[in-house]
Amino acid sequence: MNRLEETLSLRLTGAEVLARIAVDRADGCLTYVNDARELRLLFKGGRPEGVAVGGGDSSVDRAAVIGAVRGLAVATAGRCSFAAGTSAIATSLSLDTMGEALVGLVHGMSNEVVHEVVSARREAQVEPTPLTAKLATVIAKVAGTPPPVPSAATALEVLLRGAGVAEERALLALWSLGGLRRVTPAPVTKAGPAVPARAVEESMPLPTEPKARAAALEIQAAHARLAEATYYQVLDVATDATAEQVREAYFKVAKRWHSDTFGGLELGPEIRGLAEDLFRVAGEAQHVLCDAGERKTYDFILDRKAKGLPTDVNVILEAEALFHKAKVLVRRGQAAAAEPSLRQAVELNKGEAEFWAYFGFAVHAAKGADGLTEARAALQRALEMNPKLDEAYEFLGRIARVEGQMGEAERQLRKALELKPKNLEAVRELRLIVMRGAKNEEQAKGAARLFGGLFAKK
Repeated sequence: MNRLEETLSLRLTGAEVLARIAVDRADGCLTYVNDARELRLLFKGGRPEGVAVGGGDSSVDRAAVIGAVRGLAVATAGRCSFAAGTSAIATSLSLDTMGEALVGLVHGMSNEVVHEVVSARREAQVEPTPLTAKLATVIAKVAGTPPPVPSAATALEVLLRGAGVAEERALLALWSLGGLRRVTPAPVTKAGPAVPARAVEESMPLPTEPKARAAALEIQAAHARLAEATYYQVLDVATDATAEQVREAYFKVAKRWHSDTFGGLELGPEIRGLAEDLFRVAGEAQHVLCDAGERKTYDFILDRKAKGLPTDVNVILEAEALFHKAKVLVRRGQAAAAEPSLRQAVELNKGEAEFWAYFGFAVHAAKGADGLTEARAALQRALEMNPKLDEAYEFLGRIARVEGQMGEAERQLRKALELKPKNLEAVRELRLIVMRGAKNEEQAKGAARLFGGLFAKK
């Protein structure tokens, strides 16, 4: 995440903004402004590490940071902006953004606001995700009430029938954390619009009357392009078209495929069905592209699809969970045991440089020299995605040391420390190499003092 600009409302709470930062594991500063009040939260890896109110200095007081996160989670007014960037504050609080947001929603939002937020979304269609069952269990423990859970795509209004505010609160938490997914007109191929399955168009009976036949062939051709088209292509507008331009384009397209256009022509029910699809999808395109929130989500999907990255938040979260468990194993010296989980994580989400770096190191740990080519390829891929990832250089150095390539190992480890002087593992590895190469005891002591100085308080 490089930039985020969101206006909070009953349709977008602070909890959902926080969840996005957590899922993206973003580094940077989230600024929340409401009336004259300004709050800044510093994030590293999607976790809150510091807070500042107004123009004051940042604080790393744990209670203050927790209070700020929980307070923002229940906000339904104001504006949030996120600027990416590396924070000077070291990671130390180990707070779970999603967990603190959940506590805020469960214990910090008034009953009246919960009801207002849910009521504003009553017409939405939602469906369960792979995380639904697990999240529902956690929410039931925290909230004391299980959320109503759909078995398939269901209108939120149906789920709320007979529900009290406790169930509404639990349902809102479930949705905010990714346990429910809004069912919207979604792209199925190349982020294009979803189109109902119909009989093979080439085999459809065509009218014999020349004018009707020409119209039928035009409808068939347009419908055949629909599955590969984006909403921008459906309306023939640029990706930066204004809402007014979108509406103007929609009226032209809708008029072209409206049933009145083909009045008096004997097209047959199947061809008319294709025309109905074209008319309906044009309406969906207009709705999505004229709604700022819907359009932002749609553009996000288009971008990730173009990069070959997953767009399902549940897939992203599953990959994140696998990676974080595996990362702990690697840092505990059990990299070989982490290899299967890391392999699955990069298969689920190929767009994370850190995933590839840890995967490369784990491959070498599990396979030794037999896995050297695959390990280095993975680490190179990580550096192509993020040339400033110190851990990738650290792992290249550690692998080179194991393979007996001391000069290469020292070069890579020094690069890691240029990017992050306090990379402890790189410091230890480089110190070991330098001290082993020291010609006498005095040189060894000098090397030890040099590395110890890296961590001296200034």
